Amino acid sequence: MTGVQTCALPISYSSGEISTALSKLVKILELDSHTPGFIVPGRDEVYRETYNRIRTEWEAVQHAIAEIERVIAAGNLAHAAEMSKEQSEKYPNDFGLQALKLKVEDLLRQEKSAYIAEIGRRLDAEPDLERGVRLLEEALERYPKEPHFQELATSLRKRRDLVDSIAFKARQYEEQNLITEALGQWNTLRSIYSQYPGLEFEIQRVQSRLEQQKREEARLNWVGQIDRLLQTSDYDRAHSVALEGLVEFPGDQELQSLNKLSLERRERSLKGLKLMQQAQGLCEERRFREAIELLRRAIDLDPNNASIRDELATAFAGQAQVLLASDWRVAEPLIQEALRIAPTNALAKSLRPSMQLAKRMESVDKCVSQARELQAAGDISGALAAVQEGLASYPNDSRLVQLQIGRAHV
Repeated sequence: MTGVQTCALPISYSSGEISTALSKLVKILELDSHTPGFIVPGRDEVYRETYNRIRTEWEAVQHAIAEIERVIAAGNLAHAAEMSKEQSEKYPNDFGLQALKLKVEDLLRQEKSAYIAEIGRRLDAEPDLERGVRLLEEALERYPKEPHFQELATSLRKRRDLVDSIAFKARQYEEQNLITEALGQWNTLRSIYSQYPGLEFEIQRVQSRLEQQKREEARLNWVGQIDRLLQTSDYDRAHSVALEGLVEFPGDQELQSLNKLSLERRERSLKGLKLMQQAQGLCEERRFREAIELLRRAIDLDPNNASIRDELATAFAGQAQVLLASDWRVAEPLIQEALRIAPTNALAKSLRPSMQLAKRMESVDKCVSQARELQAAGDISGALAAVQEGLASYPNDSRLVQLQIGRAHV
C-alpha cells in the first residue's frame, strides 16, 4: 500500500492536482500517526518535507487566486489579466489558476464588447463629428489595435473634413453676398449629413436672407424704373410707377420720396412748358433775346426736358441766323451754344456750314487783298508768302490757287 501512495503523489502533483496530492499526503501522514510502521522507516521525513513544500505552494496559489479575484472585483481587469498570466506561468500545472486566467480573458472580451457597443451608442447620439472623432481617438488609446475603431475613425475623419469644407464654403459664399450659392451648400450638407449641429437654423436663416435679398432687388427695380423716367422727364409715368411700387412696399421711404419728387418735377415741368410756349411766340416775332431768357428759366425748372432744350437751341440758332449775314463772328458763338445745348438741333446744324463759309470768304478776301497790296508794292516774295499762308488754312481755295499760279509766272 505504501508503494501505491508513493507513486500516486508525483502523478497527482505533476498533473496539476495540487489539492489532490496534498489531501493524499495528509491521509498518509494521519495513517502513519495512527498506525506505526505504515510508512517505511526513513521515508516519513521525505513525506513531511514533500507535504510542507506542496502546502507552501498550495497556499501561495490560493493567495494568488484570492488576490486576482480581489482585483477583478475592483474592476481592474487589465491588471487581473497581467496577474493571472504571471501566476499561470509560475504555476503552469494548477487548474485553478488556468481556469481563473480563462475567466479573466472572458471578462476582458465581454468588457471590450460592451465598450465597443457603448462607443457605438455614443457615436449614434453625437451629432458633432469633431466630438465623435475625439471619442474614437480615446477608444483607440484604450484599444490601439482594434480594427473596428481604426476603420470607424478613418471614415469619420473623412466625413468630418468633407462636412467642415462644405460649411466653410457656405459661410464664405454668404460673406461674398452670394446667398443663393450659400443656400445650395447648406442643402448639400443636409443631403449628406442632416445631423450637423444647427443645420436647420442655418438653412432657415439663409433662406430668410435670400427672401430679403429678392425683396430688396424687387424694391430697387421699382426705384430704378422711377429714376429712369425722371431722367427722361416722364413725370406722369414716374408718379404712376411710384404708386405701383408703394402697393408692393407700403410705407417705403425711398419710394415715397420718389413719388413726391415726381409730383414736384411734374409741377415744375408744367411751368417750364408754359414758358416754352411763350418763348415760341417770341421766336415767331423774331424776338430771340427775350425768348432765350424765358427758355433759360424753363430749363432751370426742368433741366432734363429735351423739348425745352431743343427749343432753346433753336432760339440761339434763330438769333444767329439773323446776325450771320452781317457778322459771322457774332453768329458763331450762338451756333456753338445751340449745338452744345442740343447737338442734333436741325437749324443750328444747317447754319454751321454757312458760318464756316462766311469765315472762309473773309479770311481768303483778307489774304488776297494783302497779296495784291504786296504785289503792287513790288514785293513778289511777300505776296507769295501771304498766299502760302492762306493755302495752309484753305488748301483747295480756287482764288488762292489761281493767285499762286499767277504770281509764279511773274
